[in-house]
Amino acid sequence: MVAGIGNALMAMPMISALLSARDDVELTVVARTPAIGAPYQPMAPRVRVRVAQGSIAIARAIRAVNADVCLIPFPSNRWQYHLLAAGAGAAMTLIHAMPSGAFHLMPQRRNNRRVDAQPGLHDVEQNVRLLSGMGIESSTITPPRFELSEKDHARGRQLLDEARVSGPFIAVHPGSAATSLARAKRWPESSFAQLIRAISSRFDTQVVVIEGPDEPGTAQRIIRAAEVPSARALRLRGPLSDAAAVLQQASLYVGIDSGLGHLAAAVDTTPVTIFAPADPDRVCPYGYRHLVVQPRRRDCSPCMRYPWHATRPAHRCRPPYCVDDVAVEDVLAAMEGGLADELISSRRDRP
Repeated sequence: MVAGIGNALMAMPMISALLSARDDVELTVVARTPAIGAPYQPMAPRVRVRVAQGSIAIARAIRAVNADVCLIPFPSNRWQYHLLAAGAGAAMTLIHAMPSGAFHLMPQRRNNRRVDAQPGLHDVEQNVRLLSGMGIESSTITPPRFELSEKDHARGRQLLDEARVSGPFIAVHPGSAATSLARAKRWPESSFAQLIRAISSRFDTQVVVIEGPDEPGTAQRIIRAAEVPSARALRLRGPLSDAAAVLQQASLYVGIDSGLGHLAAAVDTTPVTIFAPADPDRVCPYGYRHLVVQPRRRDCSPCMRYPWHATRPAHRCRPPYCVDDVAVEDVLAAMEGGLADELISSRRDRP
């Protein structure tokens, strides 16, 4: 697991299906960061997590497992994945075969198998299909789930108390890392400020603007621009379980295409997500395609070329970015639908 938090969560149904089908399986997840490995920590003892940072360290960690099978989740159309597969040292390696693209470095031995990737499928389903290379067919998919301990819940309440959050709240996540792809995904701060003003007048709830370690100052800038005194900034600097525990207590999540949208869904908080370059049919929070908001009149969206038409995370977006055209009213309409879903779900779950 090297791509990111969202990709790690979208691989969880594959792992769950594997563990359900084979009670003799023990699994090691090699993760590029602690956050990427965090969703799998509660699955011990059948799942172990090893964190290895850097390509050489990852390759060594994979080889040190001395595995019978090496699974490389979707999307894997970069030459680095095939190099890892070639050097895994496993008796069998499973990876997706793409219609075009990456160098196929994995030796063509009998037990090295490529499972054809199918356009139009969600990455969750794409990953579950990878198990067909082991003869495992799964008719049902268990959605990604991030398990929280009592200690995690207490930590979430502490963070909310420190941010002076009381009562129901809507979690808003506006930012992501300062890269060209991140900018193409990121809704303008001025639009988030408008959204917060609209939430404060339309919904009887607080707004908590969540800021990750790569987004310093974002939350306060948006809150100042929104001029909503009740809005709160919450800075996340600790483990991924901190973010999960905070999101689990939110009435709704609103944010851009990022790992936190998947994390919200994994703790049963309904996510409303804003998509532009990436294809939501592939990578939106699983089961919440109906709450994705996209630009109204941009035929070019989605324009992410990887993995079908490129061997790196390339996109066609250029300024002015189409994500800037996403209307505040469209996000509010999706939020009303999301809150209705939450109400129906809570009534269904009530004894």
